[in-house]
Amino acid sequence: MNKLRIIFVFFSIVLLSGCTALQDIDYSKREDYNFEVEEIKLTKLVESDELLQERSKELEAIKEQLLQDTAVQAQETANWFVVAPSLNVRSLASSDASLLGALTLGEEIVQKAETIGDDGERWIEFEYEGTTAFVAARYLSKDVADDPIAIYRVVIYTLNVREEPSEESEILGELTYFTEFTVFEKVTDANGKVWLKTMAPGSGSGYGYVMSDYAVVVSEN
Repeated sequence: MNKLRIIFVFFSIVLLSGCTALQDIDYSKREDYNFEVEEIKLTKLVESDELLQERSKELEAIKEQLLQDTAVQAQETANWFVVAPSLNVRSLASSDASLLGALTLGEEIVQKAETIGDDGERWIEFEYEGTTAFVAARYLSKDVADDPIAIYRVVIYTLNVREEPSEESEILGELTYFTEFTVFEKVTDANGKVWLKTMAPGSGSGYGYVMSDYAVVVSEN
């Protein structure tokens, strides 16, 4: 009987020792696991902080761009002046839209908005006789035109408009047959050829030159 008790006690001690060892092993594993979890949390926290900093920089850049766009928009809403002898006023931003009237050289309009038509043309929206209207931007300038001296008409198929009164100067565009244009000055070049100074929206100065040989006077001031 005593032998059985001794054997029982012995096996009990062995089992208890095994359980304690197992508990130690499990605890060790739990410690390692907890450490890895905390490390992952810390890494994510750092990454989140870096992400927030990047987002903050992006927001600052967007804010700065919006301020610049606002400044540009404010500048673009300044008054415009007509630089063509006659400029059609239309109901929509399209050359096919119905006519509301016409503006003459030097008339001033106040821009409400700017839009691009289906044909790629820039149009300026403004108020005309109490209603919303549109005119083509390429016939407008920020500067007041000088007093014209005459109106001419093109008598060839196309007439080049140049940056300077010279056949070597850059071509800014062209006037087509029977187009009337306003002349502000006559300039004679070194070869004795006479050039007519007219409005050219695509130039830096707002003016360009055409050869007088290919145009006739319609009226003079």
